[in-house]
Amino acid sequence: MKRFSILVFIVVVLAAYAAGVSYTGQQAEQALEEELSRLQSRAPFPVALNLIGQRGFFASNYRLEVILDNPPAEVRQLLGGDIIPFDLAVSNGFLTADYLLRFSPGVIQDHLLQWQNTASNALPEFRLALSLDPFNQTLSHQSSLNSPALTIPLNQGTFVFGELQADAEFSAGELNMAANFEGLELTVPAGRFAVGVMTLEQHAVLVPGTDLHSGQYATAHAQLLLGPVMMDAMRSQFRFQSLTMEMQQQADAPRLYLDSRSRIDGFEMQDKTSDKHFEFNHMLLDSRLDVDLAAAMALTATLAQMTPQQASDPLTILPVLDSLTRQGVTLQFNQVELESEHGRLNATGDVVVGNLALDQLMADPNLLQKRLLIDLELAMDIAMVTNLDDPQVTGRLEHLKAEGYLVEQAGKLTSRIQLEQGELRINEILVGKL
Repeated sequence: MKRFSILVFIVVVLAAYAAGVSYTGQQAEQALEEELSRLQSRAPFPVALNLIGQRGFFASNYRLEVILDNPPAEVRQLLGGDIIPFDLAVSNGFLTADYLLRFSPGVIQDHLLQWQNTASNALPEFRLALSLDPFNQTLSHQSSLNSPALTIPLNQGTFVFGELQADAEFSAGELNMAANFEGLELTVPAGRFAVGVMTLEQHAVLVPGTDLHSGQYATAHAQLLLGPVMMDAMRSQFRFQSLTMEMQQQADAPRLYLDSRSRIDGFEMQDKTSDKHFEFNHMLLDSRLDVDLAAAMALTATLAQMTPQQASDPLTILPVLDSLTRQGVTLQFNQVELESEHGRLNATGDVVVGNLALDQLMADPNLLQKRLLIDLELAMDIAMVTNLDDPQVTGRLEHLKAEGYLVEQAGKLTSRIQLEQGELRINEILVGKL
């Protein structure tokens, strides 16, 4: 009797395991079909996605064809046709599923192997691991995207694509992502453009009851580091050492705040046709966008359901934005700073759009002037202007000082710009009505 009980227990466990594997396989295939349908409907250009293959018990192998609609001759030659083929392998276990997506053997794969900067023979690939919680029907996933460095020959020039590695993890409503891209470089007869290393980190917490596709975050934080960047063209060139961007989203009902801080270091620009040269040590922009929480969440949900064509159509997007502008929008400049070797330029203040209905604005363009409130304070070291050694600039500067629009004090030029009810004032002087 004891042996029989053990046998029954083993059979029950195996049956439960088999049922779990089968159920996971069904869910994995269903999720794949839904995702492909979503991607096709939201593709930025006409494309068809064709999935070929049948689901197996433990493993499934598919061919995914991305069919382009009348691609240019250069693209058709590169692809060997109008289809981008992928091999998709799906392995499912007990409440888990693993996806591996790679280019299929053929013309594209041959090109990728030829373009590699190393002899590793590695190919771009995307991996996704899913796990299902059967009790609350939620999915957790880990994904990675990897691509080797490539040097792609062009008709006249080369395009270098650096090594790319990106990882993401989503669980219990929280998303964490990190990416590292070794940059790119385009060299053609007209000039050269290069971007150095780029790193991106993101952490976000979804609004309860939403999914990743909704884009609705209760809180979010992202940081981007890029540089150096340079462009050398026939008539001009510019470069900067680094670009840093940090964004933080947080809600304090009934408002939603998006804090942004961007900084560019080591900027240089030169006009090759003249002696004009401009450079600064750094430029900083620290701002806060303040909008209605409910309207912002509704807007995000609506945009997530739109196709790229719909989102770029003003007649479609304006009614969607209307719910946001009706509740008022404030852009607060905490700090705007430009520093050169001769001094600094600083600006602070607010730009407010209050209770603006876009349908009324289209009927009365002057309505924006009535609802727009601007209050900015500027301060600049006078040496930044005098060192330009430009008589026209100097003459204009003296004129603005004489009119009272600029005030010189302790080696600085200051000014306060205000716009309210369509009246523009500079240093409390009424300039006119807009």
